[in-house]
Amino acid sequence: MVTGMDEIFRIEARVIIEGMKLAWLKGYKQVEINCDNVMLTNTICN
Repeated sequence: MVTGMDEIFRIEARVIIEGMKLAWLKGYKQVEINCDNVMLTNTICN
């Protein structure tokens, strides 16, 4: 099974979004995210 770069990007993005939603539901309004994918980090921050 070969996974394309776009699929990896989507999976990582979904994990971050789900984590942010969970943090929001737990009452956190400000979180720090660490990610080694620069393109994903820039997309989220901008």
